[in-house]
Amino acid sequence: MVYGGVVQSSRGLTSILLGVLVAWLGLRFAEPLPPWSVLWQRFAAAGLMLFAIALFSLGAAYSS
Repeated sequence: MVYGGVVQSSRGLTSILLGVLVAWLGLRFAEPLPPWSVLWQRFAAAGLMLFAIALFSLGAAYSS
């Protein structure tokens, strides 16, 4: 079963990846490539948010 909240929370990771891809392709006027430390912080935050929503969804599924 696919939970909508988990799928929607993965959009943070997707948007970070798309931003890096656009900047890497040379379209730096749209989004300049930030330092690697900032990218890792963004990936970590998006991953933790995805993990938290997955845990919340699993807890809600088992409690009912």
